[in-house]
Amino acid sequence: MSKQRGSQAEQAVSEHLSHAGHRIIETNVHSRFGEIDILSEHHGTLVVTEVKARSDNRFGTPAEFVTPKKQQKIIRCLKHFLNRHPVWHTVPIRFDVACVSLRGDNMYIDIIEAAFEAY
Repeated sequence: MSKQRGSQAEQAVSEHLSHAGHRIIETNVHSRFGEIDILSEHHGTLVVTEVKARSDNRFGTPAEFVTPKKQQKIIRCLKHFLNRHPVWHTVPIRFDVACVSLRGDNMYIDIIEAAFEAY
């Protein structure tokens, strides 16, 4: 999949989350540990959303690409973010995965809430 299609998927998920009542805090949060695709606030919870888009499931579903190693990178990146933004230290945190299926010009979004935990 092209970088452009990946960016389009992230934008579509951001819009989807906004329509579902999330307040987008930041997108594409980078650190030396990795990247967080979308950080949002929803009902007092800091939501970390990893976006995975695939045009077919031949090699696995989008969710299967959020491996334990990828999860640890996201968690380390979040810790870096929290060190810079201590206001978020006291709120609950949830890790979601947005699975985006690309079929032609159509995108289908499925959000898996609490897909993994920090351990």
